[in-house]
Amino acid sequence: MLKRQLATLIFSIGFLPFQLHANDPDEQAYQELMALLNAQTELVTRTKVNADYVPGSISVLRGTELMRYGVRTVKDALSMTTSIEIQPNHLGQSVLVMRGLGTPYSGGTVKLMLDDVNMVSASAGYSEGILHMPIEQVERIEIIRGASSVLHGDFAYSGVVNVVSKKDRHLSVGFGSRAYTQVSASEQFESESKQSRLSLSFSQWQQDKSGRRAEGDVLTEADPLFGAGGALAAYSQAPGLVNDRKAYRNLLMSFSHNDTEFYWQAQEYKTGDYYGLIEFLPKQTQDYNQRYRDMLLGVRQSSRLNADWNYEWHLGAQQRNHQLKTLYTSEDIDFMQETPYSRFAYESPVESYLTERVMNLSGHLVYDALSSHRVLVGADIERVELIKLSSDSILGNGDDIRKSLEQGSEGDMRHVLAVYLQDEWRPHDRFTLTTGLRAQKAFISYQDRTDEDDIRQDKPFEKLEELNITPKIAAVWRLNDQHIVKAQYSRSLITPPIGQVTNVGQAPEPKPYTSETDHYELGYVFQGLKQTHRITGFYSDYNNMPKGTVYYEYFDGGRDEAEPFNNVRSKGLEWDTEFNLIRGLNGFANASWLETKDADNDVRLVGSTDRMAALGLNYELNPQWRLAVWSKYIGERFREPYDSRENLKPYSVTNLTASYASETFKGLVFRLGVENLADSEQYYASPVNGTLSGLAGEFIAAYQADYLGTGRQFWAKMHYAF
Repeated sequence: MLKRQLATLIFSIGFLPFQLHANDPDEQAYQELMALLNAQTELVTRTKVNADYVPGSISVLRGTELMRYGVRTVKDALSMTTSIEIQPNHLGQSVLVMRGLGTPYSGGTVKLMLDDVNMVSASAGYSEGILHMPIEQVERIEIIRGASSVLHGDFAYSGVVNVVSKKDRHLSVGFGSRAYTQVSASEQFESESKQSRLSLSFSQWQQDKSGRRAEGDVLTEADPLFGAGGALAAYSQAPGLVNDRKAYRNLLMSFSHNDTEFYWQAQEYKTGDYYGLIEFLPKQTQDYNQRYRDMLLGVRQSSRLNADWNYEWHLGAQQRNHQLKTLYTSEDIDFMQETPYSRFAYESPVESYLTERVMNLSGHLVYDALSSHRVLVGADIERVELIKLSSDSILGNGDDIRKSLEQGSEGDMRHVLAVYLQDEWRPHDRFTLTTGLRAQKAFISYQDRTDEDDIRQDKPFEKLEELNITPKIAAVWRLNDQHIVKAQYSRSLITPPIGQVTNVGQAPEPKPYTSETDHYELGYVFQGLKQTHRITGFYSDYNNMPKGTVYYEYFDGGRDEAEPFNNVRSKGLEWDTEFNLIRGLNGFANASWLETKDADNDVRLVGSTDRMAALGLNYELNPQWRLAVWSKYIGERFREPYDSRENLKPYSVTNLTASYASETFKGLVFRLGVENLADSEQYYASPVNGTLSGLAGEFIAAYQADYLGTGRQFWAKMHYAF
């Protein structure tokens, strides 16, 4: 019933604006619409133009609007957009699923960037920190759906997300349930000549455990593995609370002089160990068991050589750190009592440390003298190295433990060289044909972690070093001021994360190699006075997919070899709109109908859904008071084909925010919000566990009841822009 009501409401709102009179004199509504239509981006073609005039499917989310809807982090903002869902895994890591693709592949199929700098880890394929960045620091979020490797290279496989930081003056404080506290502040200093500017921005937030409980897991509820004796039950602390406490902080600094900018950015996200490293509920602690630290340093310059040529270059360095500490054992296990010192062993955690260093040099030249052509040529050079990687456990440091914890080996290194060319041809002022080509080659120096007694392959990583060519051709035809037609073909690539390919396996198993996708898209945009509608049909053929780090059983029956997973196909239809209904009332809506399949076995891809929708309304009662509400609906999500459980049920979440803008102090806004207003239950998949399935002789998940999402949360904020 809820699904039908939401679909009806979206349909009604989407087409109601067509009935409104085009000459409504409401100046405020007109200005809001113009701001909506003129959202600009350089993400797609490096050309600063209206987002609806560039090839492909792109969304631009503005930070100011997101705050009005009560959005608190980048992750929350992405959940509002078309064809995107965030699915947490057993360690609480956020897997970004775009157009049904993502869950089995550890989130490494979407490129996440901060101010055009890649934030995705080359060793593990995820980026946790940027997803928890507060919206107070965000100018806008640019999202490309579909293959985008010509300009963006690795990880731009099914899409790109670029977070553009805000350079402003503000102070924001907040608090809420679950001991939520938040503070954010930024300042700018300018020289008298306005040629130099220093920007500083700091943010920090934290919240305690949500109160979610794991009532039991397969060990404590039934223990089917060893019968009534419960031999393994002592490994789990279920029933008990899930340790999902969170904390985030960052510092962003930049100094610009004329066309040159120097920047330094540092962020840290830390959280608990959720449902446990091996999916047995860990012993309760007050610790932040996981820490993600990213530090960025760089310089960029953008300028004109003359009237015909302009250029941009960037030199950057990053250091990414991931630390995991999680309790592995229990004091109730028999062998913990066998020796005098071992009774303290259960207090010693499993520990894993990873430090990854990245150096990057990139740049491009643009020739814009021809009346009908704009030519761009660029190059990227990147060096990635694992400079620290270790693991430790009271159970020993054998190969099995290291392989399960470590994402590669110390000293693993990769160099990537890419050159690309793009031409924007404008034979008519309303028609643009964009063609592009990227050539990329990797030079691999990884250690093969295959067991010593296995027969190792000769040159195990040679296929990763093959030259990859990714083309693109796209057309945008503005039929008139209201109607736009788009078409696109593009190919994209992803070099598998280091931790997924370094245990190559014995001959004659396949060697790991770079994966590619072919992407086709046809779109239509209607730009009216009071609404914009976008309809997009797409088809993507993903070949030779790299396997992820959780769903091993899904790929190869539990074997440890790095084996490509072939032939995933995704197709669907997307609709999204922004509208102004009546004076003071505007909003957005989107809906997706998707089919993402494992084509080899003719089954839906695990973690995908066939439909999702969102609806938001923003009502300004008067210049001081504003009320905003938005809802997200996710249809049933599919499991592994050998999982006997029913598919995950659909869910919907509604968020409500009230705002008051002070008349006395201009720029001072108070907001009161509630997330998950109806306290609805959301569940995320606990996948089949290969180890438990082997012991039980049947496919079984550690948490048969899956992972429960968070419930209702209240919060309040004060934001002062000065």
